[in-house]
Amino acid sequence: MKHYTLTLDNANAEVLKWLDNTANKRIHQTTLQMPFELLAQEQLQLLPVPKAYQGIHPKALIESVAKKYSPINSHKDLEKLYIPNRDIQCYDEFIPMVANIILPVGFYGGALWS
Repeated sequence: MKHYTLTLDNANAEVLKWLDNTANKRIHQTTLQMPFELLAQEQLQLLPVPKAYQGIHPKALIESVAKKYSPINSHKDLEKLYIPNRDIQCYDEFIPMVANIILPVGFYGGALWS
């Protein structure tokens, strides 16, 4: 291997050869089966990937009963309120920025996130 040049294609070919000849042929200690056989069994049970989220469908609304703004103990003014069932999304990269807006750096020394 004196004049061997490592390229992405060479590396991929060697890794695939190692997977086919070694890794996927071993008996896994937890499952006591070969990973390649388990993969074949799992692929038979896989479901198709769902469509990308396209917004809120009108039928995906939760019907909730809420009290209208009225004097306390007045239950006759109840009406239906529709609250959309929305996914909660978290954007971790914005948390430090919002924390810096809410809490001044002098308050926590600037060491909340690295």
